[in-house]
Amino acid sequence: WIQESSFIPSTTRKYWWLLPMVLAMVPPYCAVVHGTYATMPDWWNVVRMDHIAAADNAHWVLGQFLGSNISYIFSGAYL
Repeated sequence: WIQESSFIPSTTRKYWWLLPMVLAMVPPYCAVVHGTYATMPDWWNVVRMDHIAAADNAHWVLGQFLGSNISYIFSGAYL
């Protein structure tokens, strides 16, 4: 079924948007199939950000972050 030399490039161009959805399925797959939780690799240090949400001005910090994503919301609504 892969007789055409342009199969992979054309498929990649057509279905590139599936990659984030496939990556989002990793945690449920690990939980259901393997019975474990997906974790970050050891070489990828994740910094705890609890102190930001606990700060007195957390609504300003989080509001600015969420507000910066408004263009993505409009783009999704348009599509």
